[in-house]
Amino acid sequence: MAAFFHYFSSGLVASMEQVAQRIDNYVAPFDEELRSQIGIGASEAVDICRFVANRLQGNLDSLSAAALGEKPWAEKALEVLDGLERLGLITLAELEEAFPTTAHSYWKQFTVSRGEGPEIQYPTEPSVFDTQPLIRIDGGTAFCVAANTLFSAVLKTAEETLFRGPLRDKYLQARDKALEREVARYARTLFGQHATIWKRVYETVGSQHEHDVIAFDEHLCIVFEAKASPPPEPFRDPERAFARIRDGFRAVIQTAYGQGNRIVSRLRKQEVVRLFDEAGHEVGELLPSTRFVACACVTRDDFGALATNLSLLLEKSPEDAYPWAVNITDLSTLAEAWAYFNWGSSQLRDYLEQRLKLHGAVFGGYELEYAGGFINHGGFVELKSTNTIVQLNPGYSNVFDDIYRHIYHGGPPVSISRKEPVLTDLRQSLALGQPVFVETTHKRAKVGRNERCPCGSGRKYKKCCGK
Repeated sequence: MAAFFHYFSSGLVASMEQVAQRIDNYVAPFDEELRSQIGIGASEAVDICRFVANRLQGNLDSLSAAALGEKPWAEKALEVLDGLERLGLITLAELEEAFPTTAHSYWKQFTVSRGEGPEIQYPTEPSVFDTQPLIRIDGGTAFCVAANTLFSAVLKTAEETLFRGPLRDKYLQARDKALEREVARYARTLFGQHATIWKRVYETVGSQHEHDVIAFDEHLCIVFEAKASPPPEPFRDPERAFARIRDGFRAVIQTAYGQGNRIVSRLRKQEVVRLFDEAGHEVGELLPSTRFVACACVTRDDFGALATNLSLLLEKSPEDAYPWAVNITDLSTLAEAWAYFNWGSSQLRDYLEQRLKLHGAVFGGYELEYAGGFINHGGFVELKSTNTIVQLNPGYSNVFDDIYRHIYHGGPPVSISRKEPVLTDLRQSLALGQPVFVETTHKRAKVGRNERCPCGSGRKYKKCCGK
């Protein structure tokens, strides 16, 4: 049921910049094909989306300035009313002036009038606004609900066009390679410049047992397996829906786990793992060591609770550890946060050592809730010590919104202020109509002021979380 609701109620959870980058990575290389199919390339459509977003923000800023201005009240009222009338509106004339060769094609492809879309029979059916987010008020004026929807519509339209077109196989191959490049780029950010990163390596001279990205240093080794296939749409019948969800999970995350866990198991058995490129030349070898070794299954799309709580469907031996299942958008956000805090593989190791033990005990809808909890509390010891099922607060992910606002929109800087988690009993709280708090049995060891901070920053406690 969680997977069913997630598929139909959760869109692409990404910032405007992340969606634009996704378009650039996956569909912009096929601009020529898209021009022949829908009359406009993805790159050209993104340029128009940015123009519209800037124009809408400009109108909003003008309205705010008019409302806060010191002009006479009558003049101010007229400016505010004029600003309200223009709020959210964009005209075809504005687009034609800025983009004379592509404005008409964009307008035709991404606008819709009321009543033009197909009638929706079931709540799970797609909305016309997913691909045509500009609502035409008349022939030359349209209303935009949110600028982010413009970029998502370009991505969805381009991907569906390429998937149905004659270049389908070429697009799918390019999609796989683009995801692998993204994984390697974010692995570099998470690990730092001194780590070793291998791309597309094999366990045999004959190119058997391929691994997409392997990153390692003295602290950590992660075998990344990238899978670009999206989760399948579930049926409405519960039994058939479960079978399709399970099969889609097996084809993506289970397969990635099987590939990556080969190396993890070999290293834990104290084997030396030699790796080769496609030509059969030896790239190097991985030696058993004290570094933490993990498998990471990186999906292009969000699998929701099936990824954050692998105990639901993952099949594994009891002696094997869970992998880390994360979608590329969340991995991008984590890499940005790691760079913002000037973290590296040491902090990533601390996170993964604890994170991979939470499956089946701590539940969250998105990986960023777990990572946000780690940033806020420095770990999950208190959560694990409750010996009960814990549901994470979705607000944990807010720290990534704060980082985004600081980097892209001039928001205040973000600092880490570690604090103990507050636990409540959900059932008793709902029954009594007020929070019922739960005390943890774990006692955090007292840290000396000159000791290394337990958050993993490498600094003294007095100059880090203890100040």
